[in-house]
Amino acid sequence: MKKIILVCSATVLLFALGNGFAATAATSAKVAEPIPQSDSGNLNTGTFGLTVTTATATNPMISGKYFPQKNLAVLGGFGLVNSNNGGGTTDLYLMAGIRRYLVQYVRSADLIPFVGARFSHASISSKGANEFTLSAEGGMEYFLSKRFSLEGLVSGSYDSTTPSGGSAITTISTAVYSIGANFYF
Repeated sequence: MKKIILVCSATVLLFALGNGFAATAATSAKVAEPIPQSDSGNLNTGTFGLTVTTATATNPMISGKYFPQKNLAVLGGFGLVNSNNGGGTTDLYLMAGIRRYLVQYVRSADLIPFVGARFSHASISSKGANEFTLSAEGGMEYFLSKRFSLEGLVSGSYDSTTPSGGSAITTISTAVYSIGANFYF
């Protein structure tokens, strides 16, 4: 229980830092030079995005983004892994999350940092296990054009894995790396 509270506290802290940086940038922007605007980023209200990413080579994830507000994305995704080891098994991964883009204090609109949180569930039939994960993430997205970007992220997570017929095993991981490609429409 203490681990869950620790991960939730870290997630809330990341969002508070993101909002604090945005507020600081908004007040300091009055005296600083204006932030250059470019047509590279497409993080506006009503935008949809499609992301293909992987944390490991064996766990690809396809996810979508929707921006209910400028620079704030709601995430949802799934992954499916089919294996022929031991007669063929299928693993299913589901994910939901939220991401805040920290555009307000960025000098280049092509490289945009973000913070976020994710919840995911995996049904791993090859191990006969269910896995629940709560993650806090941070990273950057580099826009090659208005509709295409590459992203990299680092996350820390709380994992609870329950093998069939066994008790839950919990772990805290601090360095999960991921790269991905985004298409906005």
